[in-house]
Amino acid sequence: FGILLYIDAVNPRVLKFNLRNNLEYATKRLEDEIKSQKIANEIKHKSIDTPRLKSVFSADGLFGFEQELIHANDLGAFSSNRLKGVFVEVFDFMFDFYKLSGVSLISPKDNVFVGHDFVDNYLNQFDKGAELIETFTSILSKNKKVFWGRTHGDLSLNNILIDKNQKTWIIDWGKSKEQYLAKDLRNSNYEANDLYFKIVDHFGFERESVYSLQEQIFIEDYIELSRLVHNEIVRKTDVLSSDRVNSSLKRLSEIEL
Repeated sequence: FGILLYIDAVNPRVLKFNLRNNLEYATKRLEDEIKSQKIANEIKHKSIDTPRLKSVFSADGLFGFEQELIHANDLGAFSSNRLKGVFVEVFDFMFDFYKLSGVSLISPKDNVFVGHDFVDNYLNQFDKGAELIETFTSILSKNKKVFWGRTHGDLSLNNILIDKNQKTWIIDWGKSKEQYLAKDLRNSNYEANDLYFKIVDHFGFERESVYSLQEQIFIEDYIELSRLVHNEIVRKTDVLSSDRVNSSLKRLSEIEL
């Protein structure tokens, strides 16, 4: 993607546009970002805001958008207690976002990266591989569902800003798309159990038919690792190192189920 910053006192703004060989992929990513930002811009929250989307343009294969540029600092210097307070408000905003964008239930068994023996064989080479395959298989045997919906996709400290007036901003919706909601709900700065039950109750889901929050986080992480392994073997992407696999397996083993 290409990004241009226009910084002036009256109308500071950001211009983001497709700039890569795979224009179809880049355009789809931008379309998702625009859709999510439009939804976020509709929300009126007491302490959280998002940059205003100014315009969308498309001409001669160039597609992109213009948005407000926010002058603020990220949360890198915040204490853990202050971070927790900020993320309570962030996820209160995200609950409003999920209500507007919608959340459904799907079976993780239907994921295209689930159920491949060659992926299991690959993971079995690593410490904890066999154990975590067994855990994943056991979870799937419960035949429950996971949350599926539009996410922010990267609620990291770099994408939550505080301006000079102590207003909080959620920026950079570039990884936003429809996917497992656990992508957002796994956050080291926020315990999402309350939000999990708010989603269940708001959308009228039967609790016994839905995987627990920790199970959904495990499922999302495991399927993401399976996707990487699948693509490494089938597409020969040559990007998956042993260290990365071990790191992913370690993270999975630390999820308290």
